[in-house]
Amino acid sequence: MKKSILQKVAVVKVPLRCIFLCEFHPIAGPKITCQIPDNYISKEIFDAVSVYIIPKAQLQRSILTVTLLGWKILGFPIRIDNKKYARNAFHFNLCFVCDAWARSAQYEPVVRKLSDHLVALEVEKQFLSKPQVHKTSLSTMLKQVMEDLNTYKICTLTEGPTTIHLKVVKLSKEPIPVQDYQVPIFIEDQQGFSEEQWDLTTNQVLPYIDGVNHVARIAAEADVENNLVKACVQNLQKISI
Repeated sequence: MKKSILQKVAVVKVPLRCIFLCEFHPIAGPKITCQIPDNYISKEIFDAVSVYIIPKAQLQRSILTVTLLGWKILGFPIRIDNKKYARNAFHFNLCFVCDAWARSAQYEPVVRKLSDHLVALEVEKQFLSKPQVHKTSLSTMLKQVMEDLNTYKICTLTEGPTTIHLKVVKLSKEPIPVQDYQVPIFIEDQQGFSEEQWDLTTNQVLPYIDGVNHVARIAAEADVENNLVKACVQNLQKISI
């Protein structure tokens, strides 16, 4: 996209202060492997939150937010299972950092989408687990993401044959009302969902969102109270699922 077009997009009101990637090293434990700007998050701050940044298995692929010492850290921890890794798994978390007072929900879909992109690159060519080969490419990528999202609210990344588009969507002050007759449709691939990332009600409702059933029918077939289904659909809409 041309710069002249990008400049017409409004500036983000809640800027990203830092983006960092951390991983669980089989010997050293949790550590930051790349961050933009360099050394923005100190080792002392990271050590204080690392147990939350690289969490237990049940919190994998869930949006996590930690607020500490003036910063809000937003992440989406990932575990890739494969025998080629030490301990048969590779753990990483891509994190966005904002001011502690800032509202960060608008970045959640971006963190999720960019994390899934990094998973694909790791599976394809060990983009993350071989930093000596790809560190420069990763640093360049994260720098572009931070600069473009802060300036234009959108970012286009190309790595080899793969291109992804990231966009910070303005959050509505009030949730959009959901009506009984409306038919919810997924815009994200359901194959990437896992039960651990949803609450019990959402897990009960998801199988009945098929692009055909309206809200009232979903409530009846899932045996869930109508108002709870509406709240569930509002939450999914809010995080651009």
